[in-house]
Amino acid sequence: MAAPGPFDDVLGDESESAAPEPGLPREDPFAAALALSATTPGAPLDPHTAAYVDEQTRLIRLQVKHYDEERRLAIGAAKRKRFGDRLRNLLVVLVCLATGGAMVGLLAMAWDAAHDHGLIVEAFSVPPDLAQRGLTGQIVARQLLDRLTDLQARTGRTMRAPGSYRNDWGDDLKVEIPQTGVSIGELRGYLRDWLGHEAHITGEVYRTASGLTLTARTGDTASSFSGQDGDLDKLVQQAAEATYAHTQPYRYSVYLGLANRLAEQRAVLGALTGDPDPVERAWAHVGLGNELAGGIDPAGCAVEYHAALREVPGFAPALTNLVDCEVGLGHDQQVLRDAARFLKAQESVHRDIAPDSRERVTAGVRLLRDTTDGDYSDAVAEALHLGERPWLLAYSLVQDHDLGSADIAAAKVGPDNYLHYAPPGLGALELGQPAAASLLNQALSMGPPPFCGCDWVFSRVLRPWLAVAKARFGDAAGAQALLSATPTDCYLCLRARGLVAAAGDDRTQAERWLAEAIAQGADLPQAFTDRGAARLAWGDVAGALSDARRANAVSPRNADALKLWGDALARQGHWRDALPKYDAALNFAPAWAALRRARAIAVGRKG
Repeated sequence: MAAPGPFDDVLGDESESAAPEPGLPREDPFAAALALSATTPGAPLDPHTAAYVDEQTRLIRLQVKHYDEERRLAIGAAKRKRFGDRLRNLLVVLVCLATGGAMVGLLAMAWDAAHDHGLIVEAFSVPPDLAQRGLTGQIVARQLLDRLTDLQARTGRTMRAPGSYRNDWGDDLKVEIPQTGVSIGELRGYLRDWLGHEAHITGEVYRTASGLTLTARTGDTASSFSGQDGDLDKLVQQAAEATYAHTQPYRYSVYLGLANRLAEQRAVLGALTGDPDPVERAWAHVGLGNELAGGIDPAGCAVEYHAALREVPGFAPALTNLVDCEVGLGHDQQVLRDAARFLKAQESVHRDIAPDSRERVTAGVRLLRDTTDGDYSDAVAEALHLGERPWLLAYSLVQDHDLGSADIAAAKVGPDNYLHYAPPGLGALELGQPAAASLLNQALSMGPPPFCGCDWVFSRVLRPWLAVAKARFGDAAGAQALLSATPTDCYLCLRARGLVAAAGDDRTQAERWLAEAIAQGADLPQAFTDRGAARLAWGDVAGALSDARRANAVSPRNADALKLWGDALARQGHWRDALPKYDAALNFAPAWAALRRARAIAVGRKG
């Protein structure tokens, strides 16, 4: 038996006789067969038979017409059913999309609420007479918000990443106006209250026997301030500072520092070192260290930065400041180590340092690392890219033996700044010109500009180089007087002692002090090249070669080490071997005039 077809219920099954519909004429199969069998082929039909056949023909046509109408009705019904099914499916899809969209919107609002750290100042309660004068609760709330916004604007541009604050309002500070009814805004507010971390400030202004009292509340903390009617602005400012101190203690300490309220700043930061959060404790130590930095107390600032690193190991803000601090102390070997630690602490850099400060801070660390490591060509490139720290740019240019560029950089600084004299003085010292002593003395006598934070330049850079200049131009007593005021844990200070002794032809003391400098900076090239140059002058070519190789090993991009190596080989008459050393040195110090002269001599002698 064949499987039922899609139209079997409409057209019937060919394998079975379909019952005629009630009320329709029905053929007589037996009579039709009898009439047809009696008919002679080719002869005309009997009238009765012909009438009967005609009747049967009409019956068949009626049946065909009936079946055709049924077929068309069935097809129409099927089309309507298919359209209805499609419409129902479309409605189901639209309902699903609408429901899904509502769920996504609700989840988005919930996520936004859960990550909301904004600040809402609710309308204050005020006495009726103040409200009648226009000082409504909303106006007082707005005034408080304006003060908080100002505090945030003053302290917002720090190195600290906004996301590292336990309470970071961002730019979401607003006054909340009570609403009635349920709306999307109300729903969002309910979600923020339930899931969010918004700080809400409430309060009131009320009259006392002596005048007015303003109370501001944040969480469980309330601060009250009293005064006369005309003191309302002052009361609002006091309330804003108290609120800021409670909710944003580190930023409040920055505000106090900017206002030169240093004792209050230390108190706030000292209290913050006991915070339950180690990140807040680390930032508190960084803040205390920053107050001591800039030459005021470099040893004290290093202690604070190390304390921050104990709270959060690998804490990048402490490491970058510690690099600056160690530069100021003259601990050049430690500068290299701390710079390497910072450059490896990229997770902390991205987590704890503000996005707009990361590149600047990182470039500054690389600049100090390259200057300390003797890679002066890269230090110059970093300083030019950074566009700040003019002392380090000028110092790197001199160390890279680009004396012309150093003089140009110094000339751009006014004559009331020590930088106008220091780079030319160092250049004159390299060239063996007596003017070096007077220029460096002029720079040292000027002292650091206000808020320079560069006291260390005078005590641990200019003073040692001036001592060397005095010794080379005959003032040995003046040189010793300057050196006696320098510390012995300062790398350049020890080098200067050795160079002063070498200038006085005291080989024993020169070897002693330069060996001490090498012990303190075993990974640095400068003391090696200082000793190697002195040894070469004394005729100890083997010792000079040894120092040149060691300097090149610790700093392959240091031009001084390569030139010293070439000079020692040239002294031995190995001109062909010296030439590649000079060429390599020129890659890093292309403006070095003495290097070019030495190379020209080597080219002439190698044949």
